[in-house]
Amino acid sequence: MVDLSLDLNPSSPTYGDLLMQNNDFVLTSDANPAGTNPIQQDILTALRLGLGEWYLDITEGIDFFGQILVKNPDQSKIDAIIQNVIAGVPGVLSIMSYSFTPNLAARTFQISFSCMTTSGVVDYTGSINLLTGGSS
Repeated sequence: MVDLSLDLNPSSPTYGDLLMQNNDFVLTSDANPAGTNPIQQDILTALRLGLGEWYLDITEGIDFFGQILVKNPDQSKIDAIIQNVIAGVPGVLSIMSYSFTPNLAARTFQISFSCMTTSGVVDYTGSINLLTGGSS
């Protein structure tokens, strides 16, 4: 499947926005000929979706404020939630490595994962801001 590509470089000032080159949108097939880019985008979109944010299905998303950004969070429960989100993305076959470190004061989390997909291996390391859905 070809889609519009997002800027997936965490150090880029346009991280998370639509990727443009030479004043033109970049397709996922052009950004990553191996084909893993669309799956990585789907994973990051799922990780940024808060419970109740999608008006078509308010039961979709992660309960950040009820289960993650709480006093004395249960790390094993958080790990299970995040890994289930990653594994539930269409095209993900298995999670090969995973780490998650929340920064509750800043409402961000650092995540690193590697997973086998139908298009190859997806590796990602970055920080996600829970208030904006973007990089921090």
